[in-house]
Amino acid sequence: MQIKPKDWYNENYFYPNKRTYVDQFGVSREYPGPSLDWHGMTIVAGFIKEIFPDVETIYDIGCSAGSFVSRSRDIGFDTIGCDISTFAIQNCLDGAKGKVRIVDITKAQPSAQLSKQHDMVVALDLLEHIYMKDLDLALRYITESVKPGGFVFFCIATVRADNEQYVHPDENTVVPPDRTWQLVSGHVNNQYLGWWINKIESCGIKTDYEKMMKFQLMRVNNMEMKDVESWGVRNVYVGRK
Repeated sequence: MQIKPKDWYNENYFYPNKRTYVDQFGVSREYPGPSLDWHGMTIVAGFIKEIFPDVETIYDIGCSAGSFVSRSRDIGFDTIGCDISTFAIQNCLDGAKGKVRIVDITKAQPSAQLSKQHDMVVALDLLEHIYMKDLDLALRYITESVKPGGFVFFCIATVRADNEQYVHPDENTVVPPDRTWQLVSGHVNNQYLGWWINKIESCGIKTDYEKMMKFQLMRVNNMEMKDVESWGVRNVYVGRK
């Protein structure tokens, strides 16, 4: 198994299709994959609207089929998005049509129309999919897309224990059998939140712990979000340029 980003996130990656893989015990398993749409994005967009009252324009980098793009536009944001997955963009939600495009942020820089134009960049379950060798270029694309004084809002799949910490080197390296369970999701850069904070701050972003806490307080008081651990304190990052 090799994780080649332009090919990996195809129709077999997303729910309800299932990608099969063989685990370290030689057992064939199925990975259900993420849905192209999730109603929770409406809740997340609502939290952002309350915490960041001055934010109007949002660039969703790694937008998949535009779930956040569509649902945030429904509540008044001017949101656009991009993703590396041709399948996701070609099968985007109706509310995202004409607002999302295919971009490999490890190979591109924002156009003049996009550079420094956005009040906020969101990257939801994106950074852990970026190879370490490409991460600086990806973060440069992200930070260049934000206005001075604007915000970044990330949800990152982070590790909870040392045995989960793993960095896969590149798309040409075969995934070790004992890591197939982890990398079938495309998570090639598995780090603690503290590592991510240091990396993001090295790009000139200042961590906004107050807004991170506000988001978590809103989340735990929401019946639909309070038990969604993937949006917990280990995963959500807010910073200001």
